[in-house]
Amino acid sequence: MRRTVGVGCGAVAAAVVLADLACTGASSGEVRPGMATWLEGGAIAVEPGSETAYVLRTRREMAPGGGAPREIDKRLFAVSPDDASVREVADLLGYGDVRVVFPRDSILLFAQQGERDELRLLDRAGERTLATRTSTTWYWGTRVAPSGDFVVVADNAGEHFPLHVISIPSLAIETVPHDGAWLEAMWLNGGDRLAAIVFYDPYTRSQRARILVWDMRGVAEGGFATDDTGLWPSPVHDILVPGVSYDFFFSYTWIGVAPDDSRVVFPVLRAANDVYDGAHELLVLDMADGTTASVPDAYGPVAFTPDSSSIVSYRYADQIGSSQSQLLLIDAETLEVDPHPIELPAYDSTHWPTPTFFVSHAGHWILIAGSFGDQQLVLFDTDANAQTQLGGPTIFLGNFASRDEHSEIWISSSGLHRLDLETTSLETIPLDFELGTLNILPRHDWLVLSEPANERVHFWDPDTRTTVRTATLR
Repeated sequence: MRRTVGVGCGAVAAAVVLADLACTGASSGEVRPGMATWLEGGAIAVEPGSETAYVLRTRREMAPGGGAPREIDKRLFAVSPDDASVREVADLLGYGDVRVVFPRDSILLFAQQGERDELRLLDRAGERTLATRTSTTWYWGTRVAPSGDFVVVADNAGEHFPLHVISIPSLAIETVPHDGAWLEAMWLNGGDRLAAIVFYDPYTRSQRARILVWDMRGVAEGGFATDDTGLWPSPVHDILVPGVSYDFFFSYTWIGVAPDDSRVVFPVLRAANDVYDGAHELLVLDMADGTTASVPDAYGPVAFTPDSSSIVSYRYADQIGSSQSQLLLIDAETLEVDPHPIELPAYDSTHWPTPTFFVSHAGHWILIAGSFGDQQLVLFDTDANAQTQLGGPTIFLGNFASRDEHSEIWISSSGLHRLDLETTSLETIPLDFELGTLNILPRHDWLVLSEPANERVHFWDPDTRTTVRTATLR
């Protein structure tokens, strides 16, 4: 279950590799170097330059007299892929909710103690502390601006979960001002532009939303000052949309951005006849002219095809005795829905038809799974308009990596699996150790694999299917 910079999917935590369970729509389970990573669940963070792996190793023992195990050792390690050398970065015993992000030329470590987060800014090698700060709250949902100069996070102690902007390298913190009940935000891909949607009077007859896009560099140069309305002045776009509230469960208001930044999509719930009835729709902002239009009966979060020409969404189509979901291809320019939706396999009452999907970065494939990991994968070829239900085990898309130049997807789900997109073949790869999580090192063209307790990390060659180096965390 995930959050955007704000909150989503039942208000459960966010920027975490393994937290996709029971959330529908575009999957957040893909891992890659440089992304924000929640380390508590055993995930591997990868620094994008050297491709050094950052791993949190936690040891526990039973408390005297029984009860829940207690942590007795908790340390963050950096592991080099070049020689498997291991270096301790931080002793984090007594801290929780440990995360790392990779802003400009640095590493930002979040570690919670009580109801406050300690922020530590390290140099890119993770060897020297550049700045520290203790926040007034605790954070979830980290997003780094394209320049790396700003990080946006959600304040989880404040009413309505306000958003904070952390400036790099000073670690100065500013609150995103708004006058509504709820705020969601997401960075665009190019330039430090922050797209946000503010919700007012949600789930009432007067519900409405305001879409705002700010140039964060201009906001920062103005000292984060507000205008007479209490908001940052001179937004790039400012549009009021009546009759909508945020989406919250399963489908949710996770903002989707086209790869070329041409359009931004906000999944919402629409009132009918001034009474909330939970009708799902997509609000689509055209960044060129600032106009919005909607696509009814379409759920989020959405994804885009690599060329930004199509929005990928889904909806439900009830049938007698079963429920079925449909994947939708929506023309991003005209917002016309393909008249032949992709009918996904129907399931009986023991399986919810709740799809999660991933759109390949290159090529023309959409990978579809069940949100609960209890269904076999389905692969749709958008060029051939062909659907293939893959055999083999049921798969959970909570931790996977794309090897784009080889048209492969590598998945950790009760073992290691390789999906060949060209041949539509799925195979389970035997390992001589138990797999925890994975990440990918594109420059080395390896995978990095952990064991469940994070005692060992393996750098693994997907061509030879052998371990190149193993590091033991001591």
